[in-house]
Amino acid sequence: MRAFLLAGLILVAAVAGTFAHASAEVRVFVTNEKSNDVTVIHAASGKVLKTIPVGKRPRGVVASPDGRRVYVANSDSNTVAVIDTASLTVIKTVAAGIDPEGMAISKDGKLLYIANESELAVTVLEVESGRAVAKL
Repeated sequence: MRAFLLAGLILVAAVAGTFAHASAEVRVFVTNEKSNDVTVIHAASGKVLKTIPVGKRPRGVVASPDGRRVYVANSDSNTVAVIDTASLTVIKTVAAGIDPEGMAISKDGKLLYIANESELAVTVLEVESGRAVAKL
């Protein structure tokens, strides 16, 4: 249980750190596997701002370099939900390969790298189109 909590704290810190550069208001995006949603928390006050339905068994989460989008890997839906950070709504859901778990985004924000656990592969998505451009 301790290892699980520590991993969650590292994930939250990475997302919160991204937003620290994008705006004065730091928000933390926390995936909730059992309820299939993401809870957005105001970092300074700890207040829940919104809970957003995203897909089945959300796991990995990563923010765009400019902080305008948050990407959530939905493992049991085989999708990635794209959240607009201004409106706190899902603006798009795209196919992401089988069992997407973790993600990384390119420095320029144009490519999203998705670790597909069950496939032992990485799906590379072009962010703007939402289209898979490679499978590694």
